[in-house]
Amino acid sequence: MSDAEKNYDEGYGLCLDLIDELGFKTKDNPTPQHFAGILSCLFHLLYVHQPKEEVNKVVSMAQEFAIDNAEKELNDRRKDT
Repeated sequence: MSDAEKNYDEGYGLCLDLIDELGFKTKDNPTPQHFAGILSCLFHLLYVHQPKEEVNKVVSMAQEFAIDNAEKELNDRRKDT
């Protein structure tokens, strides 16, 4: 596994911890404002630590991964029903 893959997996795992905490704090009922707060904080961190051009690449890559993963999950759910 490459360093990039390890770093990605570590970041993904940290976000899963965040999701657990969000579920606990919101009694599994987060609002759009909760997500906006999380995204705002993450974007702030990105823009402070990375050049704007790199942020755009990271956001694009993350969005592609998220869409692919969501489509796979939804297809798996359809197969199970």
